[in-house]
Amino acid sequence: MNIEKGIGYEIKTINNLIERKIILESKLNNNNNLVTMMQGKIMKYLFMNKNKKIFNKDIEEHLRLRRSTVSGILKTMEKNGLIIRIENEEDARRKQIILTNTSLEKGKEIKDKMIKFEKEIRKNITEEELNIFFIVTEKIKNNIEN
Repeated sequence: MNIEKGIGYEIKTINNLIERKIILESKLNNNNNLVTMMQGKIMKYLFMNKNKKIFNKDIEEHLRLRRSTVSGILKTMEKNGLIIRIENEEDARRKQIILTNTSLEKGKEIKDKMIKFEKEIRKNITEEELNIFFIVTEKIKNNIEN
């Protein structure tokens, strides 16, 4: 097996480039209320499931993150006014997570930026290449989890 180009290294490099680009764009737009990539993913998940009761566990499973990681991110999001956590009538230990009006307003702006960025990173990539990419990344995720 030739490992001159490591999969993990390439994925990490791409992730770093994406994060750097998002931070740069935010600074260029004088947006001091930066929403991190992970916060954006959580906001998207909450928005897409706004008619359901969403709890920490749902986010952990959807994003494949540890409980402590999700808890820390949600704590920051709550502090920044992006979400609120309300007690669940059935189980007081579980708190339902809801987007605030502020994050719903930011949501359209974030969505538009995400669509623009997604178009930018898909540039010069054919549909066939994208399909192969998604098949391969799914296999990599399965290999790591199993």
